[in-house]
Amino acid sequence: MVRLAAVLLWLSLAGPGHTGELGRPRVALAPVVRGLVVPEPEAEARPHTLAPRAARPAAPSRGMLLPQYSWPLENLLHDRVVLENYVDEDSTAGVHDYMAGANAYDTHAGTDMTLFTFRDMDRGMRILAAAPGTVSSVHFDRTADRNTSWPWPDDGNWVFVDEGDGGVTGYYHMRKFSPAVDVGESVQRGQMLGLVGASGYVTVPHLHFESGSFPGGFYRPRDPWSGTYNPQPSLWSAQPGYVGNLPLRIYDMGAFTQASGGGNVWYVDRDLFLERLIQPVVFGITEPFMPVWFQFQGNDGDTLRFELRKPDNSLHASWPDTIKYKAKFDWRYYIVYFSPYVAASDTGTWTARILTGAGTVARQIQVKVGASTVYGPRVSPAVSRSFRINGVDQRDTLRASPLGGPVSWALLNPPPGVTLDDSVLTVPAASSQSHRSMFFQAVARDGAGRADTAWFHVVDPSKPLNSVTAAPGVAPGGPLQLSQAGPNPARESVSMRFSTPGDAPALLEILDVAGRRVRVLAEVRGGAPQAGRTASWDLRSTSGRRVPAGMYFARLREGVRQATLKIVVVGG
Repeated sequence: MVRLAAVLLWLSLAGPGHTGELGRPRVALAPVVRGLVVPEPEAEARPHTLAPRAARPAAPSRGMLLPQYSWPLENLLHDRVVLENYVDEDSTAGVHDYMAGANAYDTHAGTDMTLFTFRDMDRGMRILAAAPGTVSSVHFDRTADRNTSWPWPDDGNWVFVDEGDGGVTGYYHMRKFSPAVDVGESVQRGQMLGLVGASGYVTVPHLHFESGSFPGGFYRPRDPWSGTYNPQPSLWSAQPGYVGNLPLRIYDMGAFTQASGGGNVWYVDRDLFLERLIQPVVFGITEPFMPVWFQFQGNDGDTLRFELRKPDNSLHASWPDTIKYKAKFDWRYYIVYFSPYVAASDTGTWTARILTGAGTVARQIQVKVGASTVYGPRVSPAVSRSFRINGVDQRDTLRASPLGGPVSWALLNPPPGVTLDDSVLTVPAASSQSHRSMFFQAVARDGAGRADTAWFHVVDPSKPLNSVTAAPGVAPGGPLQLSQAGPNPARESVSMRFSTPGDAPALLEILDVAGRRVRVLAEVRGGAPQAGRTASWDLRSTSGRRVPAGMYFARLREGVRQATLKIVVVGG
């Protein structure tokens, strides 16, 4: 089992650092912060290709048609998705990606597009056909789709698409039962093929996207990326930028308790980070520590500073840090001593933030601190899943973390015939859904009305394919519509109307001028177009605090398409 490696560094705000037995300081005069590093996860332990790899991809023949791939996920790069590994172009034991960098591993033959956490996988990240073709191979029933380490029980789930140009594209590591196409079916660009999973030879949830051809009957991977080390024409219709030398980027951030971290904050299992650690609704002043984590990409030598500030903006803890390795996808967290260094007068909204070496805020979160710790509902790992209609009833028991206490369950937009008895979900032997894939949710709610959501996907292979919904250059039934319903400028609240003509998932969110998410107003999980819906924003952030006056943006996003509306907030 992979665990965190400790960096034995200490910092006291009251004076010079001091050391003691691991996790047990001899003296704690003031809030102390400690930095820890998580080893960088590898997307795959070994390459997974259709056949033994040739020495190096050959240049396509003149008669071969070059596919023009669109992005194969419904979310774009950096939107809950990171690009971990490119194709290894080096035929020796060395590693060179298409730009002569080292963003690959030896013999890796595809591109790894990794989700931030299993929570993103559970919500159902759609894999889209990057080019039209005919489905030539499907695996959908490999049992394990939450793999994080060796030994792996099977080779995973996948879809292969023959593009008719002598080549084939493989979409690997899909979620169990999520493949939504069958062998022999024709798919269009942007057609949903399945959902991202962690099946097969993997350690994180991701899509391994691999293009190849069969010159002379021998399989050769085709690197779709064109650059310094691979001068062949790009196979992308619009090649995304190279990620090998991007500056420090903070992807995600949160706080957790000793209990939600597994009982020992000095030794937290990596899998808990992959599940996105549970953050309490209220952080009690009696907690001995407040560990704060962040997920990032960066370069050797990047500098940053962690700060934790009290409700009056006074500094409770600070920690300068330097990234000492190239990180494509990693976590880091700091442990701040809390009790007995906080008092009842310190209750309120605290702010934890990461500043770049230039002093700008890269990301921040707000943590509500109160007399005692309170957890909201948290759906247990692996509850969200896909079902495949197979002629018999299928049942599953819904579960939530015991930290949040008892919950009641309710279905949201279930397909016909899907039922819930207390916490037992039943999917019928046959469905009456109109298309191949349907999506619905089960909401866990506690006595205080706090909620968390489990996400489900039903595949009925007897039904027609869903319409194309989210690929560049494809019109999925008309434009997104987002319009003001009033008032704007807004003093108390603002309403807006929106329509999503496609049947893909859509998100309506509020962003600040820096592009940071302030609040999610509405989520549409797909299955049918949504017309003329209304949403209202009370000018509060996710934490419940009133936002400062200024300019904000409402953004409606469906796959790669989006519509925006400018909102001006004036003083209350």
